[in-house]
This record gives sequence, C-alpha cells and structure tokens, in this order.
Amino acid sequence: MLSSAKRSHGGDFEDHLVDGVVSVIKVIPFCFLVIMYWAIYSQMSNTFFAQSERMDVSMGGGVNVPAAALNVFNTVAIIIMIPIVDRLIYPCFNKMGKPLTYLKRIGIGFIFATISMIVAGIVEISRKEYLDRANPLVQSLGGQNFSASTMSVFVQIPQFALVGASEIFTSITTLEFAYNQAPVAMQGLLTGLFLAASGVGNWVSTAILAIVESATEGDPWWADEINDCKMENLMFLLAGLMALDFIIFCIVAHYYTYQDPAKFEKTAEVPVSEKSDTDGSPSNDAPPSYYNTFDNQHTHDAVKPSDGTTPF
Repeated sequence: MLSSAKRSHGGDFEDHLVDGVVSVIKVIPFCFLVIMYWAIYSQMSNTFFAQSERMDVSMGGGVNVPAAALNVFNTVAIIIMIPIVDRLIYPCFNKMGKPLTYLKRIGIGFIFATISMIVAGIVEISRKEYLDRANPLVQSLGGQNFSASTMSVFVQIPQFALVGASEIFTSITTLEFAYNQAPVAMQGLLTGLFLAASGVGNWVSTAILAIVESATEGDPWWADEINDCKMENLMFLLAGLMALDFIIFCIVAHYYTYQDPAKFEKTAEVPVSEKSDTDGSPSNDAPPSYYNTFDNQHTHDAVKPSDGTTPF
C-alpha cells in the first residue's frame, strides 16, 4: 500500500525510508499481543500476593517470611535460567538447524505464563483444602490479621518461577525484536511501544479483576477476602485468556516476514563491515545491534534460516 511512496515507484521518499515505516507497522500488532502477557505478569502483585497472605508464612523458630518476599523466586529463576537458555538451549536448537526465532521465543514465554496461572489455580484449590474455617491459622502481616491455610507459602515457588521463565523468553526478546526489526531512527519508538505495553498490561489486569468482581458478585471469584470467593476460577480464566492470546499470536506470527536491518539504510552509507553477504543475510561482522544480545554468534540464524524460508 505504501509502495507508491517510494522513489522507485514515482513517490517522494527514499525506498529505505518507506521500508522502515512498513517494518514498524508490521511489528505494532505484536505490541498489542504482549499486553495480555503483562496482565498475567502483574498477578504476582495481585492474586499471587493475596494468596500468599493467606498461607502459612512461618519458617520455624518464630521466623516468618514476608508475603511479598516470594517475588524473589521470580528473580532467582531468571538468574538461574539465563545462562542455561543462553549457553545450552539456544545453541542446541541452532545446531539442529531449527533456531528459536524471536517470535518463537516470545510464544514460549506465553506458554510459561499460561502454565503459571494454571499452577496458581491448582495451588488455590489445595490451599482451601488445608484451611480450617472453624479454627483457622491466624497470622498478622503488616498490622493486619489474616485467616490462613496451614499450607506453606513456599508451595507458591513454582508459579513465581514459571513467571520468571516467561520473562526470559518474552520480556527480553520483545525488546530485541523491536530493536532488530526497526530502522535506527525508529528503534526508540518501537522499543518504547513494547515498554508501554507493560504499563497497559497492568491496567488491563486491574480492569479484568474489577469486571470479574462485579460480574460474579453473587458467587464471587474475586473479593477482598479470598477465603470467601472462588479465586481459582479467576486464575483459570486468566490462563484461558492468555492461551487465547497465544493462539492469536501464533496466527499473526505465521504471516510475519522478518526484515533485514541492513535494508533500512542507504547502500552507500553502509560500511563494508555491515554489508550483506552474498545470500542477502546480514554479515556476521555487523555491529552487535543487529544480533540477539543473548547469543551474538547465532542471531543470524535466529532471524533468517539458512534455507531462506520465513520462520515463525
């Protein structure tokens, strides 16, 4: 549609400028699709936190774990998994000739996020089974008393760790994807849009909780006192929404064609070290910005397979 704006088609703009704008337009749908992911991510400070407050936080010897401290397992998962993903998983897929492209990595993160909510829902069901409503465990957190289950709060570790795993594949890769698939002049804009999506995701999370609370008032799924509601249904709903978002993401990603960053610049302005190889792919001598910050050695394969096909 914008081809008519190119000089080669009688338009007023340089071809590489038009190609850059078109590339940004093609990436924008993914900015919207990651919003639901960030809505799931924000559950660590919403539903997960409410769940933590009503679980046994004692470690023995009179020592209690702050309910908010469970977030540390999200960070620990990231610290442990980054070198594993960077030095083992990505290189293995590259050696098999099936590199994990940017969009595949983002999709894997979506899957981890979905699983985290399913696990959280299962934990919530189990938590209530260990809740003695007649004689509950009463614990004081932040000056407030909570009727808690005897189930240890550390049972939540898997759901926090799964969110951490999703960050490695989705959060980091979306920024790499935005940076790689945009011309230099628009890299900041596209990166900013992906960062803005995280803020919108938090708002969407708040909106979903408010809608669910209002819609299920007679038989609540979300309330100030989660012991009196079916929060597991809310968690499964969020998992379903994330799964639906993943399906839509797969459809959009299937039709996406990766762009060669070199084509966004005028040929005359591209240094010898940045020129494309004879196969049209970016040279391995190109600046690091052309490549995946995780694995500079293999990003050429991650962006464009050697057989020239368009990857997911």
